[in-house]
Amino acid sequence: KSEIDTSDALILPGVGAYGEAMTNLNRLNLINPIKEFVASGRPLFGICIGLQLLLRRSTEFGITKGLNLINGAVEKISFNDQERYKHFRVPFIGWNKVNYSKQSNLFDSIGEGEHFYFVHSYSGYLEKKEDLVAYSTYGDREVTAAIEKENIFATQFHPEKSGDCGLQIYRNWAKKYNLN
Repeated sequence: KSEIDTSDALILPGVGAYGEAMTNLNRLNLINPIKEFVASGRPLFGICIGLQLLLRRSTEFGITKGLNLINGAVEKISFNDQERYKHFRVPFIGWNKVNYSKQSNLFDSIGEGEHFYFVHSYSGYLEKKEDLVAYSTYGDREVTAAIEKENIFATQFHPEKSGDCGLQIYRNWAKKYNLN
């Protein structure tokens, strides 16, 4: 808690299960400090499940409440045409093209259609499309790739595993918030 209170920026990383992550945040009494951090206007960057935890709830292994900082829910990736996309694996592990929904300076000098590295079975579905920065198409589903709301930015993909484009996102985030 004291590290969060004194930080200039916060990264909410993620690998794992939603319920377990929320249980751990609760057990460590970090939910309110994270919410207070965001309310202070300081920047938060969520990665993978870190993006998902920002939403209201998840259906992974039952219904679990999230941080509720962004309006939306996390649901398992499923295809509208199950037969046609039966060869598409869930979890999705691999590189996928990202398309922009709106302009964000966090994607400066990264062209439309660049590929980023994803590892996930669940996706965040947003209630407000203005929070969606980028999406990726997997099978016949558009899945959230990046969100931004005020001082919150998050990616479903792993920038640290996404080569030069992923590193550029970190540089852009640091530049935007003067974190050099």
